[in-house]
Amino acid sequence: MLVRSLGALLLTVVVSGSAWATTWNVTSITGLKNALNGVIAGDIIEIQYDVYQVTTASDPKHWFKRGGTVDNPIIIRGIANAQGDRPVLDANGQAIERGIFYLWSYAPNYVVENLEFRNSRGRNVYSNNAAAAYILADNITFRNCYSHDNDNGWFSSSSADNTLLEYCHTAYNGKPAGYPGGLTHNHYVASQSITVRGCYIHHSTEGQNFKSRASHVVFEGNLVENDGNYCWELASNNVDNSLMIGNVIVKGPSASNSRIIGLCDGTASGVHGTLTMINNTIVATAGNNRYVWSHSLATTDLVLYNNVFYGSSLNVFDLYGSGTQTGSHNWFKPGMSVPAGITDSLFGDDPGFVNRFTPEYHLRATAGARDVGTNTPQWLNRYDVWETRLPQWQYLKHAWATPRPSDGQLDMGAYECVVGDIDYDGDVDLDDLTEFTIAMNGPNQMPGHLAADCDADGDCDLVDVAIFTANFSGPY
Repeated sequence: MLVRSLGALLLTVVVSGSAWATTWNVTSITGLKNALNGVIAGDIIEIQYDVYQVTTASDPKHWFKRGGTVDNPIIIRGIANAQGDRPVLDANGQAIERGIFYLWSYAPNYVVENLEFRNSRGRNVYSNNAAAAYILADNITFRNCYSHDNDNGWFSSSSADNTLLEYCHTAYNGKPAGYPGGLTHNHYVASQSITVRGCYIHHSTEGQNFKSRASHVVFEGNLVENDGNYCWELASNNVDNSLMIGNVIVKGPSASNSRIIGLCDGTASGVHGTLTMINNTIVATAGNNRYVWSHSLATTDLVLYNNVFYGSSLNVFDLYGSGTQTGSHNWFKPGMSVPAGITDSLFGDDPGFVNRFTPEYHLRATAGARDVGTNTPQWLNRYDVWETRLPQWQYLKHAWATPRPSDGQLDMGAYECVVGDIDYDGDVDLDDLTEFTIAMNGPNQMPGHLAADCDADGDCDLVDVAIFTANFSGPY
């Protein structure tokens, strides 16, 4: 390892086989610009913890000039402080054109990790749709990042392909009240292909928590709640089919629109692909909520397997388009009208959530939605081929996902029940034993009590001890 100094940067050059990789140590905006001017494929830029003020003079639109390769992306990594806080890129008071990170199409193959982006706004100098990142390039990943108080949380264009947002926290995005322009959102994406996994998405202040004009979307293992307009929209240009799998989506009680999931906003003509929904938990908080709505121009076909539709509303399908509705093994409330193409439905007032009032949407041991899903859900993939797709991930608070366990028979909804898994990480281990012991010795209203009530009879007693012991370090 050779260490050498260059201006404000400390460069670490590492020999790996025949490849040379440089680690750039950044402690200022000038240092970040210099690093981005000099990086090559495989380099790592480490941004040390601080609050970095983005100014108009720093011209963030022209920071990115070089790209990595698919096998050797350029990594930009924030180094947290002792308290775990991410480095912050703050554009407070400055007018930003489209994004703090403006990733041109000629600068592909970046992985950005552990950064916080805030106060990215056009401020009427530029269009009022600035985001944490404006993604035009292929193979761009943002992981474990926090985007908040921007016009849009994230923005990608149709020139981008293979966009990945993973384990990110996105909240409180939307242009300020009174500013002109169209609705702004927590996500406004148009990539050819985008995957959003293990993210916590909430409190869009103006528009949707997630609005897509992407050709192909995989939306997997996320928690979406408290939307400003409606929760999730597959708008125009969904031509290569999309998938929602293993998500919890909760309608915000103060949203300006009653829609939870929307299909096509009517702004484009042509083919609209199939949306497949597998093992999602969709929750309405008001009687006028509409779980799935489609525009009159929508031709999107809808396929449903193993989903739970639960809450105050009985209006599951509010459809005006020409698409079909098929699938099987979904949970509905009595009184919900279900199209004939959706078969083997279960109806009940309570799917068996651990606590539907807290809320907590994991399933109890005796839940009606347990072990009644189909093990062979099918989806129409990006290339118009039907294939079996099982849920692989489930959301873990907050902004993470854990592998979904399997006991041989799929449950309905976003979570697989593992009796005794009190911390909901998919197994029964020493962490659960600690929580179980606390619940056994504490009052019934303690947070862990319902999960520790392994036989779901309302108390924690010796029967629960026996069940917990049988599952401890069990088959999961």
